[in-house]
Amino acid sequence: MGISRGKKIIKDGLIFYMDAANKRSYPGSGTNSSDLISSNNGVLTNGVGFDSGNGGTFDFDGANDYIELGTINASNPLMLHNSDFTIQCFIKWVGTGDLFQRIFAKSNGGSGAYGYDFWVDRGTYNLGGSINGSSFRTTALPTAYAWTNVAWTSNATGNTIYMDGVSYSGAYYSGTHKRPPNVVTNATIGSWNHSTGREFKGKIAFVKIYNRELSSTEINQNYNALKDRFK
Repeated sequence: MGISRGKKIIKDGLIFYMDAANKRSYPGSGTNSSDLISSNNGVLTNGVGFDSGNGGTFDFDGANDYIELGTINASNPLMLHNSDFTIQCFIKWVGTGDLFQRIFAKSNGGSGAYGYDFWVDRGTYNLGGSINGSSFRTTALPTAYAWTNVAWTSNATGNTIYMDGVSYSGAYYSGTHKRPPNVVTNATIGSWNHSTGREFKGKIAFVKIYNRELSSTEINQNYNALKDRFK
């Protein structure tokens, strides 16, 4: 079995791919999950659930469960030091729970300080990301209880947020545009590794991370390749 089911996704620059629908990534039971690209394997912590619908998805209760990916150090591709990057996922967010619920996080300080993280918020600013203390936020909001393809791209000059292939403008709530720093810290899916609170409530089918900015055409290719799975 390849790294994706169905139509082809973009592979150029892909450095992390964890997908509950791929048996090589998660067999459907147990606490171990595998990165299909490198060695960033995960541990399902505090009872992350598995739903066989939509090919297979991870289910987060918004209380204390998450997937622990371990320490990201200088030899790990997820360090993304001073790099362009893209994070793209399919999520089904329930619209309630903590503020700034982390989809993916690699930071050890507020607003993504000393790292970067991607989140959805039930408050004012909704969908955004943080890099080393600077928060980029949109007024776009994923529809509660609906599968949404969300993506965040970052380059040398700024950030873009996408939902179902459509780009949304945003603004810096704190700080200015920054690049990921060269700081060792853990990474998690579904929680904020800096502290408790900010846990994701809903389902995450997969997380893909690239060490470059995908174009809008590439974002849409990835979205269209997998969207039939979520009808």
